[in-house]
Amino acid sequence: MPFPKRVIVNADDFGLHESINDAVKTAHLSGIVTSTSLMPGRVYAPAFHHAVSIARSLPSLDVGLHYTLVGAAGLPVDHKAFVKAKFTGAFPTSRLTMMLRKQIDTLIEHGVAPSHIDSHQHLHALPSVMRVVARVASEYGIRVVRLPLERGDYAGASQARIQSSKILAMLCLVSRRELVRADIRFPKYFAGMAISGSLTPEGMIRLLRKVPEGSSEILCHPAVSNVELSKLYPWDYDWEGELAAVTDKTVIDTMKALDLSPSTFQDLA
Repeated sequence: MPFPKRVIVNADDFGLHESINDAVKTAHLSGIVTSTSLMPGRVYAPAFHHAVSIARSLPSLDVGLHYTLVGAAGLPVDHKAFVKAKFTGAFPTSRLTMMLRKQIDTLIEHGVAPSHIDSHQHLHALPSVMRVVARVASEYGIRVVRLPLERGDYAGASQARIQSSKILAMLCLVSRRELVRADIRFPKYFAGMAISGSLTPEGMIRLLRKVPEGSSEILCHPAVSNVELSKLYPWDYDWEGELAAVTDKTVIDTMKALDLSPSTFQDLA
């Protein structure tokens, strides 16, 4: 018999803005989102407490840590600035470890036991960062970490995004060893990075049709209002379109027709 096809649909950036939080709630209750990644406190996420309140009200929503190393006060502005800072010694292993422990502790102190770890802008895919993540995850009994190793559904993605996805995949081929060495689990298939911010119902159906046997993660970034978020984050995302992609009736019906099992990181653990 073939193995079942288990699909985790994870919404990133939970806590960053109430528009995102409200969309995650809607996408879980009325769509296919099974999991979300919570940013660790108001220093990193202005709507953190609002997100925690939603998480507490939805015990069926799987919640992980969105390990955050950029985009907040005192941190590099983005992944490029982080890489530069890391190679100049600003982020030694000791600092990465301290930050990760503190971020996990923040979630736990607010009643959220993270089911998995991923990161803002996928910085944990860097081998030296993944080494820290694997070790600290083991310390806390967190058994699953995202491996953003995308294998080539680039339809609708910009050339810059495609190139970023390919670089990320190469890093993951190295970083995967750290997870295996620490006996940390990860979904075997990952999709959604290259088209982050531009996922549509049609795009989601295309990704769902490519889901292989075993465990998979599809990433999304839903929100209720493009207008509110575009004023704050110049990422050129269509957050409302991504919300439609994970709540569309045809998408929901396609999951059922393909016999895809909604799953969570906790299930994988």
